[in-house]
Amino acid sequence: MAKTAGLCKNIADELITLIKAGTAPFQIPWKPVMGSGLPYNLITGKEYSGSNTLYLMMQNRNDPRWLTYRQAQSIGA
Repeated sequence: MAKTAGLCKNIADELITLIKAGTAPFQIPWKPVMGSGLPYNLITGKEYSGSNTLYLMMQNRNDPRWLTYRQAQSIGA
């Protein structure tokens, strides 16, 4: 439980920093070209949910596609 609490605090602290800087991941001034623009799993096609969505959006990547390490290995990435 303490490990989860620490992770949640880290995500919250990072999000607060981004909001104060005016660069929070949900503040997108344009419409994505494909799909919703939310992070999704490339293999399954499923969008991430909950804090996973927020955490992945805070990584400041232009591409919303994500893979687990094992999924990346399975496609030779």
